[in-house]
Amino acid sequence: MAKPKRTAAAKRTPRTKAKAKGKVKAKGKVKAKASPRSRAKEARAAEAPAAADVYTSQVADLIRGRSRESTYRPVTVLNLSLARVRAPGTVGELAPAERAQLATIWHPIPLEQVLGNEEFGVEVAEVVDAMGTLRYRLYGWNFGVGYLMPPDGMGVLAFAAQHDLEHWNLDQRDLFVAMDRAMTSPGHGFQQPLSFCWWDDACWKALAGKAPGTVGSEPHLRQTFAAALAARAS
Repeated sequence: MAKPKRTAAAKRTPRTKAKAKGKVKAKGKVKAKASPRSRAKEARAAEAPAAADVYTSQVADLIRGRSRESTYRPVTVLNLSLARVRAPGTVGELAPAERAQLATIWHPIPLEQVLGNEEFGVEVAEVVDAMGTLRYRLYGWNFGVGYLMPPDGMGVLAFAAQHDLEHWNLDQRDLFVAMDRAMTSPGHGFQQPLSFCWWDDACWKALAGKAPGTVGSEPHLRQTFAAALAARAS
C-alpha cells in the first residue's frame, strides 16, 4: 500500500518553522538603501552638533582667558552660584515665574515652539546666594543671548547679545563681579558662554552721569516687555 504524500505544511517540524520565522524577521530588518542626498543630509546633521560644541568651547575659552586686571574693588560683595541648570524641552519643566518671563521675552512666538528646539538651545538656571536663597534667574540661548532677571517679574537686570553683557548703569558692576565668578566656576553645567565684564574701567567710567534707563538696549527691552505683557493680558 502506497504511503500518502505529505504536504509542505506537514513536512514542517517545529525546528523548520523556527528557521522560517527567523528568515522572515531577518528580511524585515533589511533597510532600504539611502540615496546620496539623504546620506549627505544625515552627515550634515551629525556634524552640526559637533561644530556647535566646538564653537561654544572656543568662545568659553576666550571669555575665561580675558584679563581681569582692574582697579575696581566691589562695594558690595555677593557670593553667587548657579543652581538647577536645565535645558527645558517643555513648558511643564519651567517654574511659573520662569514660564511667565520666557513667554514675555519670546512673545509673540509660543514657548511650545521654542523649548526643546535645537535651533534655539534655551537654557535656564537659578542664581542663588551662599545660603541657597534664590536671588536671580539666568536665561541663555544660541548666538550668545542672555537675560539676567529677578526671581519674579520683568524687571530685567542685564542683557547679553553675542555673549557680552551690556553695561547699562554703575549699579550693575558689583553684580557683574559676582556673576563672572559664578559663570567661571566649574561644574555648574550652563553651556551658553556669557561674559559679565566688570573689569573694563574705561567702559564703566563712561556711564557716569548717564540717566537711568537710557543706555544700550535697556529702554527698548523695557518697552518691548511692557507691550508684550499688555498683549498677553488682553
